[in-house]
Amino acid sequence: LRQLQGGDIKNVTHILVDEIHERSVLSDFLLLLLKRLLPQYPSLKVFLMSATLDQNLFSDYFGGIPSVTVEG
Repeated sequence: LRQLQGGDIKNVTHILVDEIHERSVLSDFLLLLLKRLLPQYPSLKVFLMSATLDQNLFSDYFGGIPSVTVEG
């Protein structure tokens, strides 16, 4: 979070956030930071993962981003 807050992510290419359904103040803050940083870093790839994720909720939050479902 500190690295994202400072905006020092020019060498970061991918961010993986697992268990995103386990909401907390810190995870919500992380999503807010990512949403604000993505337009500034179009090559940054963010992966949100969860077995019980509401895909439409998070896709809409990030402006209609694509989602993938893996059965298993």
